[in-house]
Amino acid sequence: MDLQELQNRCEATKQKLQEVCDEIQSMWAALRENKQDKPEEPVVVEDVVPVEEVVPVEEEQEQVATPEPVAETHEETPHAEEQTALYARLDEMAKNQSAILEILQSHDTLLKQMKEEQQEKIEAVEEQNDIKQEKLERIIQTVQEDRFRKDKLKLINRCIFHADLIRKTIHEYPAMSETMTAEQKEEFLRKQLENIVIGIESMLGDEGVKMRHFAKVGEKINADYQEVIGVRETDDESLNGTVAESVSPGFVWTLPYILKAKLNENGEEIKHYTFLLQTEQIIAYKYVKQQ
Repeated sequence: MDLQELQNRCEATKQKLQEVCDEIQSMWAALRENKQDKPEEPVVVEDVVPVEEVVPVEEEQEQVATPEPVAETHEETPHAEEQTALYARLDEMAKNQSAILEILQSHDTLLKQMKEEQQEKIEAVEEQNDIKQEKLERIIQTVQEDRFRKDKLKLINRCIFHADLIRKTIHEYPAMSETMTAEQKEEFLRKQLENIVIGIESMLGDEGVKMRHFAKVGEKINADYQEVIGVRETDDESLNGTVAESVSPGFVWTLPYILKAKLNENGEEIKHYTFLLQTEQIIAYKYVKQQ
């Protein structure tokens, strides 16, 4: 039995006892009212015949008849049976009243004791919860720091690698170029730069960023994903407004739905969404009529 249930029972017991006390008070009031309303019985005094008027029986036998004895009657008090039952019930209640008061007092004492014990338990549980909460926060903090460090360490190391490659090229190129022809110099620089670009694109791919070409050479320009940074004249009218060359590709970032996936029109679950980071830069054909 928990504390709340015991408290409810004690309140119900108190209410019942209050009803009993009210009933006792009403009974006593009824008894007092009956006692006040009850008239006092008159004292019956039989007529006394004076001595002088007493005549011998033999002489006045014919004149005075002997009175018949009157039977003694006892008039019953109204509601006597109800009053007797009421007194009996009051006596029974009076006997049990002290026991009821003791029960009430024991209930109050027990309820107070249980409240104190319950409060001590609550305080102990709260203290334990505070300790656990503090430990959990430390664990979460450590895990987040470790995850952040591991996620960024790979990216940082690859950035350092490509920065070292560029510095090495700058440092070694003057000495190497003395023994190279012009074509060899150009080829060397092109390869070094291509390696850097490939490494950076691979690094972006690990972060969910992909390189995209949104229209091939000779296809119509996709204005939503392609940006024209230059034109190339042509006398072929069919090539007007098409892609002549891709200078720089576009980049799209694919991200997951972390909390809850979404549904498409067919009710299929969509776990990822894309975010356009950079449009593709192109050179477009422009038709110029020959004179």
